[in-house]
Amino acid sequence: MLFLLLSLTAATFITKYRRTARDKERAEFRSFIQPKIVEGVFQPPAKLESLYPVPTKEWQWEVIEEVLIDIAGRIKGEYLINVTTLAKKIGVVDRLLLGIKSRRSKVRRESAIKLGYLQVPEAVSALQRMAESKNKGDRMAGLIGLGSRETKEDMGVVLSELS
Repeated sequence: MLFLLLSLTAATFITKYRRTARDKERAEFRSFIQPKIVEGVFQPPAKLESLYPVPTKEWQWEVIEEVLIDIAGRIKGEYLINVTTLAKKIGVVDRLLLGIKSRRSKVRRESAIKLGYLQVPEAVSALQRMAESKNKGDRMAGLIGLGSRETKEDMGVVLSELS
């Protein structure tokens, strides 16, 4: 009985405080790349290319995507266009908007709405896919983001479904 209790305590302690090598590597990469991305967002889009190394692993793309989604949910105005420009250059505009691997649906919707109001051309196809989504929140965000006359009736239907 005592052995079982000690084993469970040790297992809990090890699980709680152990970071795998991958988690540590991921955290180091994020701390390296995040300041570069933030610096790039607040500069003209022409200077974005020189700031980023080309990631070689899938998890590095995921980290960059997470940073972009975090930034897109927090900034306003013309800087959001820089985020989209960067996302386009690294090929994650759709992921930025649709958040395929992101669990932060609230940030995804807010970003879609902001991009729609700014009329960023790269976002139109992703916003259209959001407007056709089965998820009511994504559909409403896509419709608001598109903001066209044809979709106002559709948006009324979505709003009535939500209430």
